[in-house]
Amino acid sequence: MIEIKREHRNSHSGQHDFSLIATLDGEYAGALEYSVYQGEVAVQIVDVLEEKRRKGVGTALVVALQEAYPEQVIQFGMSTAAGAALLNSLEWRIEVNEAVVMAARDVATLTQKLRAYERRAEEILKLKPSERGAALEALSDWNQITDRVEELERIMNTQPAEFRYIVIPEEKVPTFGI
Repeated sequence: MIEIKREHRNSHSGQHDFSLIATLDGEYAGALEYSVYQGEVAVQIVDVLEEKRRKGVGTALVVALQEAYPEQVIQFGMSTAAGAALLNSLEWRIEVNEAVVMAARDVATLTQKLRAYERRAEEILKLKPSERGAALEALSDWNQITDRVEELERIMNTQPAEFRYIVIPEEKVPTFGI
């Protein structure tokens, strides 16, 4: 039987460092070290003893972490081949990032509007200077639209398109101290 307990290792500058310690049939089997900073959960390492691997210990550690932070996307960063295999073996719930979807939709709409403005601007240049004032007034929000497109592109370039959460299996791993 796999059991997991959590230990608070350290805190500094608003960051809290924890370990999840796994035992298999009462013997130490491995640990997962992670940090929580400004509400974000990031894994540093998952380490399972060689002789305890392929017995569900790594999975139990990762699932226990997601269970402790059910609405948080867990950041795993870089993975070794074994770590990637562990993550690939898990079942994931994927949610589309609506902020990115809406930003992409709005960028497409605003980009069309800016293209229309560019065509109008070329037409305005053909007008007599005395006729340009009213036509230019119709383009008065050009800079605001351009700024908004830049803000939306920043959202699209800095946020993930989707959020991945580990699915918690029906039968839970016994935990103590989490």
